[in-house]
Amino acid sequence: MAVIDVEVFECERYRVMGGWSKDYLMPTESSAYRMRNCKKSWKNLAEVDDALLGPGWTWERVAGGDGWQLSPLPSTDADGWSYGVGFSSSFEGAPKGGVHCFARWRRMIRSQAFAGDTALLQAVSGPAANGCKQVDLDAVGELSQRLLDTLAAGSVYQGEAPLHKVTKLKWGLAESLFGNKCAANLDAALKSFIDAQRSRTTRVQEAFGGSAVDNAVAAARREQIDAEFIAEERESFATLAIRKYQPEISCSDTSGGEHNCRYRPVLCSYAGCGSQVSSHALQSHQEHCRFMPLPCEKCGEAIPRGEHRMHSSVACPLREAKCTFACIGCDVPLVQQALVKHLDDCQQSHVLMLLCALQEQQDVIKTLTARVAQLESRSESFQTYTGQVVEGLGNRTQALEQESKALPATIDGKVAAVSKLAAEERKKSYTAAVEEARKNSEKMSRKVEEKVGTVQTEVAGIQSQLKNMQALGAAAARTSSGR
Repeated sequence: MAVIDVEVFECERYRVMGGWSKDYLMPTESSAYRMRNCKKSWKNLAEVDDALLGPGWTWERVAGGDGWQLSPLPSTDADGWSYGVGFSSSFEGAPKGGVHCFARWRRMIRSQAFAGDTALLQAVSGPAANGCKQVDLDAVGELSQRLLDTLAAGSVYQGEAPLHKVTKLKWGLAESLFGNKCAANLDAALKSFIDAQRSRTTRVQEAFGGSAVDNAVAAARREQIDAEFIAEERESFATLAIRKYQPEISCSDTSGGEHNCRYRPVLCSYAGCGSQVSSHALQSHQEHCRFMPLPCEKCGEAIPRGEHRMHSSVACPLREAKCTFACIGCDVPLVQQALVKHLDDCQQSHVLMLLCALQEQQDVIKTLTARVAQLESRSESFQTYTGQVVEGLGNRTQALEQESKALPATIDGKVAAVSKLAAEERKKSYTAAVEEARKNSEKMSRKVEEKVGTVQTEVAGIQSQLKNMQALGAAAARTSSGR
Protein backbone atom coordinates (compact mmCIF):
# COMPACT_ATOMS: atom_id res chain seq x y z
CA MET A 1 0.00 0.00 0.00
CA ALA A 2 1.44 3.33 -1.10
CA VAL A 3 1.61 6.04 1.56
CA ILE A 4 2.45 9.73 1.02
CA ASP A 5 2.73 12.71 3.36
CA VAL A 6 0.76 15.90 2.68
CA GLU A 7 1.87 19.23 4.15
CA VAL A 8 -0.14 22.36 4.90
CA PHE A 9 0.72 25.54 6.78
CA GLU A 10 -1.40 27.01 9.55
CA CYS A 11 -1.18 30.82 9.36
CA GLU A 12 -1.89 33.49 11.98
CA ARG A 13 -1.56 37.26 12.18
CA TYR A 14 -0.74 39.45 15.18
CA ARG A 15 -2.98 42.24 16.45
CA VAL A 16 -2.02 44.70 19.17
CA MET A 17 -3.94 44.01 22.37
CA GLY A 18 -5.27 40.85 20.78
CA GLY A 19 -2.24 38.64 20.25
CA TRP A 20 -1.93 35.91 17.60
CA SER A 21 -4.99 34.40 15.94
CA LYS A 22 -6.28 33.04 12.62
CA ASP A 23 -9.23 35.39 13.04
CA TYR A 24 -6.94 38.42 12.58
CA LEU A 25 -6.04 37.59 8.99
CA MET A 26 -6.87 40.46 6.64
CA PRO A 27 -9.95 40.19 4.40
CA THR A 28 -7.73 40.47 1.31
CA GLU A 29 -5.49 37.61 2.46
CA SER A 30 -5.87 33.88 1.90
CA SER A 31 -7.51 31.68 4.50
CA ALA A 32 -5.72 30.15 7.48
CA TYR A 33 -4.56 26.86 5.89
CA ARG A 34 -2.34 27.11 2.87
CA MET A 35 0.12 25.12 0.76
CA ARG A 36 3.60 25.98 -0.41
CA ASN A 37 3.70 27.95 -3.73
CA CYS A 38 -0.08 27.68 -4.06
CA LYS A 39 -2.76 30.39 -4.20
CA LYS A 40 -5.52 28.11 -2.91
CA SER A 41 -6.32 28.18 0.83
CA TRP A 42 -8.87 26.69 3.23
CA LYS A 43 -10.61 27.89 6.38
CA ASN A 44 -10.21 24.68 8.38
CA LEU A 45 -8.60 21.24 8.25
CA ALA A 46 -11.88 19.57 7.29
CA GLU A 47 -11.83 21.51 4.01
CA VAL A 48 -8.20 20.48 3.53
CA ASP A 49 -9.14 16.83 4.01
CA ASP A 50 -11.84 17.05 1.34
CA ALA A 51 -9.72 18.97 -1.18
CA LEU A 52 -6.58 16.85 -1.00
CA LEU A 53 -7.98 13.30 -0.86
CA GLY A 54 -8.09 11.61 -4.27
CA PRO A 55 -10.27 8.69 -5.36
CA GLY A 56 -9.17 5.43 -3.75
CA TRP A 57 -7.13 7.22 -1.04
CA THR A 58 -7.81 7.27 2.70
CA TRP A 59 -6.45 9.50 5.45
CA GLU A 60 -4.49 7.69 8.12
CA ARG A 61 -5.42 8.49 11.69
CA VAL A 62 -3.14 8.72 14.69
CA ALA A 63 -4.24 7.51 18.09
CA GLY A 64 -5.52 10.41 20.16
CA GLY A 65 -5.79 12.87 17.26
CA ASP A 66 -7.30 13.60 13.88
CA GLY A 67 -4.15 12.70 11.98
CA TRP A 68 -2.63 16.14 11.42
CA GLN A 69 0.68 16.42 13.24
CA LEU A 70 3.13 19.28 13.69
CA SER A 71 6.29 18.94 11.60
CA PRO A 72 8.44 21.98 12.41
CA LEU A 73 10.59 23.69 9.78
CA PRO A 74 14.34 24.14 10.45
CA SER A 75 13.86 27.72 11.71
CA THR A 76 11.04 27.68 14.29
CA ASP A 77 10.40 28.40 17.94
CA ALA A 78 9.54 25.78 20.55
CA ASP A 79 5.94 25.54 19.30
CA GLY A 80 6.94 25.13 15.65
CA TRP A 81 6.11 28.69 14.52
CA SER A 82 8.14 30.68 12.00
CA TYR A 83 7.82 34.48 11.83
CA GLY A 84 7.96 37.13 9.15
CA VAL A 85 6.84 40.63 8.18
CA GLY A 86 4.30 39.01 5.88
CA PHE A 87 3.44 35.59 4.44
CA SER A 88 5.66 34.22 1.65
CA SER A 89 4.76 31.51 -0.84
CA SER A 90 7.82 29.46 0.19
CA PHE A 91 7.10 29.83 3.94
CA GLU A 92 10.66 30.66 4.90
CA GLY A 93 10.92 32.75 8.06
CA ALA A 94 12.74 33.50 11.30
CA PRO A 95 12.57 31.43 14.51
CA LYS A 96 11.73 34.49 16.59
CA GLY A 97 9.26 37.30 16.16
CA GLY A 98 10.43 40.91 16.03
CA VAL A 99 8.94 44.37 16.29
CA HIS A 100 8.01 44.29 12.60
CA CYS A 101 6.85 40.63 12.49
CA PHE A 102 3.06 40.48 12.23
CA ALA A 103 2.72 37.06 10.55
CA ARG A 104 3.58 33.54 11.64
CA TRP A 105 3.01 30.01 10.35
CA ARG A 106 3.75 26.40 11.23
CA ARG A 107 3.98 23.22 9.18
CA MET A 108 1.55 20.34 9.62
CA ILE A 109 1.59 16.97 7.86
CA ARG A 110 -0.76 14.05 7.52
CA SER A 111 -0.33 10.70 5.75
CA GLN A 112 -2.74 9.29 3.22
CA ALA A 113 -2.67 5.75 1.80
CA PHE A 114 -3.89 4.35 -1.51
CA ALA A 115 -6.33 1.55 -0.75
CA GLY A 116 -6.34 -0.11 -4.20
CA ASP A 117 -8.61 -0.51 -7.20
CA THR A 118 -11.59 -1.74 -5.16
CA ALA A 119 -11.61 1.43 -3.08
CA LEU A 120 -11.06 3.49 -6.24
CA LEU A 121 -14.08 1.99 -8.01
CA GLN A 122 -16.23 2.23 -4.89
CA ALA A 123 -15.38 5.93 -4.52
CA VAL A 124 -16.64 6.65 -8.05
CA SER A 125 -19.40 4.20 -8.98
CA GLY A 126 -20.17 2.03 -5.98
CA PRO A 127 -19.18 -1.50 -4.91
CA ALA A 128 -17.30 -3.66 -7.41
CA ALA A 129 -18.80 -6.84 -8.82
CA ASN A 130 -17.73 -10.19 -7.47
CA GLY A 131 -15.34 -12.37 -9.43
CA CYS A 132 -11.72 -12.50 -10.49
CA LYS A 133 -10.19 -9.06 -10.92
CA GLN A 134 -7.04 -10.06 -12.80
CA VAL A 135 -6.20 -8.48 -16.18
CA ASP A 136 -3.32 -8.66 -18.62
CA LEU A 137 -0.35 -6.98 -16.91
CA ASP A 138 1.37 -5.94 -20.16
CA ALA A 139 -1.75 -4.01 -21.13
CA VAL A 140 -1.83 -2.49 -17.63
CA GLY A 141 1.72 -1.13 -18.09
CA GLU A 142 0.92 0.40 -21.47
CA LEU A 143 -2.36 1.94 -20.33
CA SER A 144 -0.72 3.30 -17.15
CA GLN A 145 1.63 5.40 -19.26
CA ARG A 146 -1.25 6.56 -21.44
CA LEU A 147 -3.23 7.62 -18.37
CA LEU A 148 -0.20 9.54 -17.09
CA ASP A 149 0.07 11.38 -20.42
CA THR A 150 -3.67 12.10 -20.39
CA LEU A 151 -3.67 13.52 -16.87
CA ALA A 152 -0.55 15.62 -17.62
CA ALA A 153 -2.13 17.00 -20.81
CA GLY A 154 -5.33 17.88 -18.94
CA SER A 155 -3.34 19.66 -16.22
CA VAL A 156 -1.55 21.83 -18.79
CA TYR A 157 -4.91 23.26 -19.89
CA GLN A 158 -5.56 24.20 -16.25
CA GLY A 159 -2.37 26.29 -15.90
CA GLU A 160 -0.46 25.55 -12.70
CA ALA A 161 -0.90 22.11 -11.13
CA PRO A 162 -0.63 22.18 -7.32
CA LEU A 163 -1.75 19.15 -5.35
CA HIS A 164 -5.38 20.18 -4.93
CA LYS A 165 -5.75 20.69 -8.70
CA VAL A 166 -4.13 17.34 -9.46
CA THR A 167 -6.48 15.71 -6.97
CA LYS A 168 -9.45 17.32 -8.70
CA LEU A 169 -8.16 16.13 -12.07
CA LYS A 170 -7.90 12.57 -10.71
CA TRP A 171 -11.56 12.73 -9.69
CA GLY A 172 -12.41 14.02 -13.16
CA LEU A 173 -10.47 11.21 -14.83
CA ALA A 174 -12.15 8.62 -12.62
CA GLU A 175 -15.60 10.02 -13.44
CA SER A 176 -14.79 9.97 -17.18
CA LEU A 177 -13.64 6.35 -16.99
CA PHE A 178 -15.96 4.77 -14.40
CA GLY A 179 -18.76 7.23 -13.66
CA ASN A 180 -22.43 6.76 -14.46
CA LYS A 181 -22.13 8.94 -17.58
CA CYS A 182 -18.88 7.48 -18.90
CA ALA A 183 -18.27 6.96 -22.61
CA ALA A 184 -18.81 3.71 -24.52
CA ASN A 185 -15.12 3.05 -25.19
CA LEU A 186 -11.75 3.91 -23.69
CA ASP A 187 -10.64 6.38 -26.37
CA ALA A 188 -13.87 8.34 -26.08
CA ALA A 189 -13.62 8.40 -22.27
CA LEU A 190 -10.10 9.81 -22.33
CA LYS A 191 -11.07 12.35 -25.00
CA SER A 192 -14.04 13.51 -22.94
CA PHE A 193 -11.73 14.09 -19.97
CA ILE A 194 -9.33 16.19 -22.10
CA ASP A 195 -12.22 18.15 -23.63
CA ALA A 196 -13.56 18.94 -20.18
CA GLN A 197 -10.31 20.70 -19.29
CA ARG A 198 -10.15 22.85 -22.43
CA SER A 199 -11.66 26.32 -22.29
CA ARG A 200 -13.71 27.82 -25.10
CA THR A 201 -10.78 30.04 -26.12
CA THR A 202 -8.49 27.02 -26.30
CA ARG A 203 -10.95 25.14 -28.49
CA VAL A 204 -11.25 28.05 -30.91
CA GLN A 205 -7.46 28.37 -31.10
CA GLU A 206 -7.02 24.66 -31.84
CA ALA A 207 -9.86 24.72 -34.35
CA PHE A 208 -7.88 27.20 -36.45
CA GLY A 209 -4.78 25.03 -36.44
CA GLY A 210 -2.98 26.51 -33.44
CA SER A 211 -1.64 24.54 -30.49
CA ALA A 212 -2.46 25.71 -27.00
CA VAL A 213 0.06 23.34 -25.39
CA ASP A 214 3.79 23.96 -25.56
CA ASN A 215 5.78 20.72 -25.92
CA ALA A 216 8.43 21.75 -23.39
CA VAL A 217 5.74 22.69 -20.85
CA ALA A 218 3.95 19.39 -21.44
CA ALA A 219 7.18 17.40 -20.89
CA ALA A 220 7.95 19.26 -17.65
CA ARG A 221 4.38 18.81 -16.42
CA ARG A 222 4.54 15.08 -17.15
CA GLU A 223 7.52 14.76 -14.78
CA GLN A 224 5.58 16.60 -12.07
CA ILE A 225 2.42 14.50 -12.50
CA ASP A 226 4.53 11.33 -12.49
CA ALA A 227 5.44 12.07 -8.86
CA GLU A 228 1.85 12.86 -7.79
CA PHE A 229 -0.01 10.24 -9.87
CA ILE A 230 2.00 7.34 -8.45
CA ALA A 231 2.59 4.02 -10.26
CA GLU A 232 0.36 1.94 -7.96
CA GLU A 233 -2.50 4.41 -8.45
CA ARG A 234 -2.04 4.48 -12.23
CA GLU A 235 -2.05 0.68 -12.34
CA SER A 236 -5.33 0.56 -10.42
CA PHE A 237 -6.90 3.05 -12.85
CA ALA A 238 -5.57 0.98 -15.77
CA THR A 239 -6.79 -2.34 -14.29
CA LEU A 240 -10.32 -1.03 -13.79
CA ALA A 241 -10.35 0.57 -17.26
CA ILE A 242 -9.30 -2.71 -18.90
CA ARG A 243 -11.97 -4.68 -17.03
CA LYS A 244 -14.59 -2.16 -18.16
CA TYR A 245 -13.53 -1.39 -21.74
CA GLN A 246 -11.38 -4.39 -22.77
CA PRO A 247 -12.94 -7.46 -21.13
CA GLU A 248 -11.29 -9.70 -23.73
CA ILE A 249 -7.93 -9.26 -21.92
CA SER A 250 -9.33 -9.65 -18.39
CA CYS A 251 -10.44 -12.73 -16.50
CA SER A 252 -14.06 -13.69 -17.15
CA ASP A 253 -14.54 -15.83 -14.03
CA THR A 254 -17.36 -14.48 -11.86
CA SER A 255 -17.57 -17.25 -9.29
CA GLY A 256 -15.10 -15.66 -6.92
CA GLY A 257 -13.61 -19.07 -6.07
CA GLU A 258 -10.17 -20.49 -6.72
CA HIS A 259 -9.39 -21.17 -10.38
CA ASN A 260 -6.44 -21.34 -12.71
CA CYS A 261 -6.52 -17.70 -13.91
CA ARG A 262 -4.40 -17.09 -16.98
CA TYR A 263 -4.00 -13.44 -15.91
CA ARG A 264 -2.82 -14.10 -12.36
CA PRO A 265 0.43 -12.19 -11.66
CA VAL A 266 3.56 -14.32 -11.43
CA LEU A 267 7.19 -13.38 -10.91
CA CYS A 268 9.88 -14.25 -13.37
CA SER A 269 11.96 -17.06 -11.84
CA TYR A 270 15.30 -15.89 -13.21
CA ALA A 271 17.60 -14.42 -10.59
CA GLY A 272 17.81 -10.64 -10.73
CA CYS A 273 14.73 -10.08 -12.91
CA GLY A 274 11.83 -9.50 -10.50
CA SER A 275 9.40 -8.67 -13.33
CA GLN A 276 5.75 -9.45 -12.69
CA VAL A 277 3.75 -10.68 -15.68
CA SER A 278 0.50 -12.49 -16.34
CA SER A 279 0.86 -16.25 -16.11
CA HIS A 280 -0.03 -16.78 -19.79
CA ALA A 281 2.79 -14.39 -20.81
CA LEU A 282 5.47 -15.87 -18.55
CA GLN A 283 6.96 -18.17 -21.18
CA SER A 284 7.08 -15.39 -23.77
CA HIS A 285 8.70 -13.07 -21.24
CA GLN A 286 11.31 -15.62 -20.24
CA GLU A 287 12.23 -16.29 -23.86
CA HIS A 288 13.37 -12.67 -24.12
CA CYS A 289 14.29 -11.96 -20.49
CA ARG A 290 17.75 -10.39 -20.20
CA PHE A 291 18.31 -12.37 -16.99
CA MET A 292 17.75 -15.75 -18.64
CA PRO A 293 20.97 -17.80 -18.19
CA LEU A 294 22.53 -18.90 -21.48
CA PRO A 295 25.77 -20.85 -21.96
CA CYS A 296 28.77 -18.88 -23.16
CA GLU A 297 29.75 -19.92 -26.69
CA LYS A 298 33.40 -20.22 -25.65
CA CYS A 299 33.56 -21.42 -22.06
CA GLY A 300 30.05 -22.87 -21.62
CA GLU A 301 29.38 -20.99 -18.35
CA ALA A 302 25.72 -20.01 -17.78
CA ILE A 303 25.58 -16.22 -18.05
CA PRO A 304 22.45 -13.96 -18.05
CA ARG A 305 21.51 -12.97 -21.60
CA GLY A 306 22.07 -9.28 -20.96
CA GLU A 307 25.61 -9.82 -19.67
CA HIS A 308 26.97 -11.98 -22.51
CA ARG A 309 28.75 -9.15 -24.30
CA MET A 310 30.48 -7.98 -21.14
CA HIS A 311 31.38 -11.57 -20.18
CA SER A 312 32.86 -12.25 -23.61
CA SER A 313 35.05 -9.16 -23.54
CA VAL A 314 36.08 -9.08 -19.85
CA ALA A 315 35.37 -12.25 -17.86
CA CYS A 316 35.38 -15.26 -20.17
CA PRO A 317 38.49 -17.44 -19.47
CA LEU A 318 38.58 -18.57 -23.10
CA ARG A 319 38.45 -15.11 -24.63
CA GLU A 320 41.33 -14.08 -26.89
CA ALA A 321 44.33 -12.63 -25.11
CA LYS A 322 47.73 -11.17 -25.97
CA CYS A 323 51.03 -11.96 -24.32
CA THR A 324 52.38 -9.28 -22.01
CA PHE A 325 55.49 -9.22 -24.22
CA ALA A 326 53.53 -8.83 -27.48
CA CYS A 327 54.94 -5.31 -27.86
CA ILE A 328 58.47 -6.77 -28.25
CA GLY A 329 57.57 -9.55 -30.65
CA CYS A 330 55.79 -12.39 -28.80
CA ASP A 331 52.82 -13.14 -31.06
CA VAL A 332 51.82 -16.58 -29.76
CA PRO A 333 48.00 -17.02 -30.07
CA LEU A 334 46.53 -17.32 -26.56
CA VAL A 335 43.32 -17.44 -24.53
CA GLN A 336 43.01 -15.71 -21.16
CA GLN A 337 43.23 -18.81 -18.98
CA ALA A 338 46.49 -19.94 -20.69
CA LEU A 339 48.23 -16.59 -20.30
CA VAL A 340 49.79 -17.28 -16.88
CA LYS A 341 51.12 -20.72 -17.98
CA HIS A 342 52.53 -19.16 -21.15
CA LEU A 343 54.39 -16.53 -19.13
CA ASP A 344 55.85 -19.24 -16.87
CA ASP A 345 56.84 -21.56 -19.73
CA CYS A 346 58.38 -18.88 -21.96
CA GLN A 347 60.42 -16.90 -19.44
CA GLN A 348 63.74 -17.61 -21.21
CA SER A 349 62.45 -16.63 -24.65
CA HIS A 350 60.89 -13.51 -23.19
CA VAL A 351 64.23 -12.59 -21.57
CA LEU A 352 65.98 -13.03 -24.92
CA MET A 353 63.33 -10.84 -26.55
CA LEU A 354 63.94 -8.21 -23.89
CA LEU A 355 67.71 -8.36 -24.50
CA CYS A 356 67.18 -8.01 -28.25
CA ALA A 357 64.81 -5.15 -27.70
CA LEU A 358 67.32 -3.55 -25.32
CA GLN A 359 70.10 -3.92 -27.88
CA GLU A 360 67.90 -2.35 -30.54
CA GLN A 361 67.14 0.48 -28.17
CA GLN A 362 70.85 1.03 -27.51
CA ASP A 363 71.54 1.11 -31.27
CA VAL A 364 68.77 3.61 -31.71
CA ILE A 365 70.20 5.69 -28.85
CA LYS A 366 73.65 5.70 -30.47
CA THR A 367 72.16 6.75 -33.80
CA LEU A 368 70.16 9.48 -32.16
CA THR A 369 73.19 10.66 -30.17
CA ALA A 370 75.24 11.00 -33.37
CA ARG A 371 72.37 12.78 -35.01
CA VAL A 372 72.10 15.18 -32.05
CA ALA A 373 75.83 15.93 -32.24
CA GLN A 374 75.51 16.63 -35.97
CA LEU A 375 72.56 18.93 -35.36
CA GLU A 376 74.43 20.75 -32.61
CA SER A 377 77.36 21.35 -35.01
CA ARG A 378 75.04 22.66 -37.66
CA SER A 379 73.35 24.78 -35.03
CA GLU A 380 76.66 26.41 -34.08
CA SER A 381 77.43 27.14 -37.75
CA PHE A 382 74.00 28.56 -38.21
CA GLN A 383 74.41 30.74 -35.14
CA THR A 384 77.72 32.11 -36.52
CA TYR A 385 76.13 32.84 -39.87
CA THR A 386 73.17 34.43 -38.12
CA GLY A 387 75.51 36.67 -36.14
CA GLN A 388 77.21 37.84 -39.29
CA VAL A 389 73.93 38.56 -40.95
CA VAL A 390 72.73 40.49 -37.91
CA GLU A 391 75.94 42.52 -37.84
CA GLY A 392 75.64 43.34 -41.58
CA LEU A 393 72.05 44.38 -41.06
CA GLY A 394 73.10 46.63 -38.18
CA ASN A 395 75.71 48.36 -40.38
CA ARG A 396 73.22 48.79 -43.16
CA THR A 397 70.73 50.21 -40.68
CA GLN A 398 73.22 52.81 -39.48
CA ALA A 399 73.99 53.83 -43.08
CA LEU A 400 70.29 54.19 -43.79
CA GLU A 401 69.83 56.30 -40.67
CA GLN A 402 72.62 58.67 -41.80
CA GLU A 403 71.10 58.87 -45.27
CA SER A 404 67.72 59.58 -43.74
CA LYS A 405 69.20 62.45 -41.71
CA ALA A 406 70.67 64.05 -44.87
CA LEU A 407 67.58 63.37 -46.89
CA PRO A 408 65.54 66.44 -45.74
CA ALA A 409 68.27 68.91 -46.92
CA THR A 410 68.58 67.12 -50.26
CA ILE A 411 64.84 67.16 -50.70
CA ASP A 412 64.69 70.90 -49.86
CA GLY A 413 67.38 71.65 -52.49
CA LYS A 414 65.60 69.64 -55.12
CA VAL A 415 62.30 71.28 -54.24
CA ALA A 416 63.89 74.77 -54.62
CA ALA A 417 65.43 73.84 -57.99
CA VAL A 418 62.13 72.47 -59.21
CA SER A 419 60.33 75.58 -57.97
CA LYS A 420 62.84 77.83 -59.80
CA LEU A 421 62.56 75.84 -63.00
CA ALA A 422 58.79 75.96 -62.76
CA ALA A 423 58.90 79.74 -62.31
CA GLU A 424 61.08 80.14 -65.39
CA GLU A 425 58.81 77.93 -67.40
CA ARG A 426 55.78 79.91 -66.28
CA LYS A 427 57.55 83.16 -67.26
CA LYS A 428 58.42 81.84 -70.73
CA SER A 429 54.91 80.61 -71.21
CA TYR A 430 53.53 84.00 -70.19
CA THR A 431 55.82 85.90 -72.61
CA ALA A 432 54.93 83.61 -75.48
CA ALA A 433 51.27 83.98 -74.72
CA VAL A 434 51.53 87.78 -74.62
CA GLU A 435 53.37 87.86 -77.98
CA GLU A 436 50.84 85.56 -79.51
CA ALA A 437 48.00 87.74 -78.23
CA ARG A 438 49.67 90.85 -79.67
CA LYS A 439 50.03 89.24 -83.09
CA ASN A 440 46.43 88.08 -83.03
CA SER A 441 45.34 91.60 -82.07
CA GLU A 442 47.25 93.19 -84.94
CA LYS A 443 45.83 90.66 -87.37
CA MET A 444 42.30 91.37 -86.12
CA SER A 445 42.91 95.13 -86.40
CA ARG A 446 43.96 94.79 -90.06
CA LYS A 447 40.90 92.73 -90.82
CA VAL A 448 38.68 95.29 -89.11
CA GLU A 449 40.28 98.13 -91.05
CA GLU A 450 39.79 96.29 -94.33
CA LYS A 451 36.14 95.68 -93.51
CA VAL A 452 35.69 99.33 -92.50
CA GLY A 453 37.21 100.45 -95.84
CA THR A 454 34.89 98.15 -97.71
CA VAL A 455 31.90 99.52 -95.83
CA GLN A 456 32.97 103.10 -96.49
CA THR A 457 33.28 102.39 -100.24
CA GLU A 458 29.83 100.84 -100.25
CA VAL A 459 28.42 103.83 -98.34
CA ALA A 460 30.00 106.25 -100.87
CA GLY A 461 28.42 104.32 -103.76
CA ILE A 462 25.04 104.41 -102.06
CA GLN A 463 25.38 108.18 -101.51
CA SER A 464 26.26 108.62 -105.20
CA GLN A 465 23.20 106.70 -106.22
CA LEU A 466 21.04 108.82 -103.93
CA LYS A 467 22.35 112.00 -105.54
CA ASN A 468 21.58 110.63 -109.01
CA MET A 469 18.09 109.70 -107.90
CA GLN A 470 17.57 113.18 -106.46
CA ALA A 471 18.72 114.75 -109.75
CA LEU A 472 16.32 112.59 -111.76
CA GLY A 473 13.54 113.55 -109.39
CA ALA A 474 14.20 117.24 -109.81
CA ALA A 475 14.27 116.91 -113.60
CA ALA A 476 10.98 115.09 -113.57
CA ALA A 477 9.45 117.82 -111.46
CA ARG A 478 10.56 120.58 -113.86
CA THR A 479 9.14 118.74 -116.81
CA SER A 480 5.77 118.42 -115.13
CA SER A 481 5.57 122.15 -114.30
CA GLY A 482 6.43 123.16 -117.90
CA ARG A 483 3.47 121.37 -119.28
